[in-house]
Amino acid sequence: MRKVSVVGGGPAGMLLAGLLGTRGVAVDVFDKLGDIREGGLDNRYLGLFLTKRGEGSVNKLGVTGWDGVATVIGGRRVVCPLTGKSLRVVDWNGDTVKVLNRSDLLRKITEKAVETGHVTVHYNTDVTPSHFAHLHATSDLVIAADGVHSPTRANLSVPHTKTPLDIGYCWAHITCNTLSFDTTRVTVWPLRHDMGFVHGTPSARGGYNVTFVMRKEALQKLEEDTEGFLSKHVTAFSKVEGIHDILKNAVKSPFHIVSCDSYLAPCKKGIIIGDAAHAIPPYLGQGLNISLEDAATLAETLLVPDASLAEFLQQRKKEAESCLSLTLEQERYLFSVIKDPLTVYRTRYHNYMRKVLPSWYSPSVREMVNNPMMRYSQVLEIVRRQNGPLCIGRVYE
Repeated sequence: MRKVSVVGGGPAGMLLAGLLGTRGVAVDVFDKLGDIREGGLDNRYLGLFLTKRGEGSVNKLGVTGWDGVATVIGGRRVVCPLTGKSLRVVDWNGDTVKVLNRSDLLRKITEKAVETGHVTVHYNTDVTPSHFAHLHATSDLVIAADGVHSPTRANLSVPHTKTPLDIGYCWAHITCNTLSFDTTRVTVWPLRHDMGFVHGTPSARGGYNVTFVMRKEALQKLEEDTEGFLSKHVTAFSKVEGIHDILKNAVKSPFHIVSCDSYLAPCKKGIIIGDAAHAIPPYLGQGLNISLEDAATLAETLLVPDASLAEFLQQRKKEAESCLSLTLEQERYLFSVIKDPLTVYRTRYHNYMRKVLPSWYSPSVREMVNNPMMRYSQVLEIVRRQNGPLCIGRVYE
């Protein structure tokens, strides 16, 4: 393989390019945004979870030295809709994860990739259909790594579905130092009446990254009456100076599920990876990690002579579908905690029995999906065998 073109300069695309570059493969990366090393994504400091699975993938490129925060989620409380009293949800005491700034992670991967001397990044470049036709004709392989709304996926004629969920997010960065919670930890605030939850992570550049993950009608109420909504549901933010303007200018988007019939294009010269192939909702924190794993394992496969690419991609498709099933199950579980206080006590019981009789109980789903030695399909088999939701494990772990 002499030349590869990667459309999309996000973490997965750049990791794949870097790993191929270390083996002498010439890679051209095309990204419609500016150079991340020069602040090209400063307006999108999204907080991401990097687990052992994803960390193992980027380590293959020599990317280490994190500016993120290794942390656990502190105590949370949910409100019983019957009594109006709050109930404490079990703390997560499993493996810690790194809470990373997307821009910081991408910058590190990009620097390592360019250092190989075989990776050329073309920034501020929108790959039009005519440009794509040229890439397709002059490259040995074209990789689509350009996200959920990937135009390259359509250019490769890959059949797919993109389904919006009844959940959206509103992401903002808050720098106020008077917040009434511990800004050194990841924190989750479940909201009443099955509306969703608010997820906060410390930011590497100071302050706090806050994501409102809620039903669309709740997001609309948040936008229409910001102060009233916060004072009723998330009092920690209600006193933040300028919170209305912060949320008004926040990044807002619905969640989508993307499913491709195949990750290998009909022409056999195109491959889909990352969110372009399988957009995963955030309930298990696996979107970044499965995308990085896509890139690392694909690079290994491409460098093996006579490797069956179609068979490999079929296996990746199976893993992505398993990850999606686990994630949607976790979504139902998270919202059931808000609706049904008994779920809290069931969770406590299962966590206690997991400690007392570890040979009878599997680890929690979060611990299993974060384990790079386990496939998502294996985890799904275990969950189904042990009666699904009751064994999902610790809440927001």
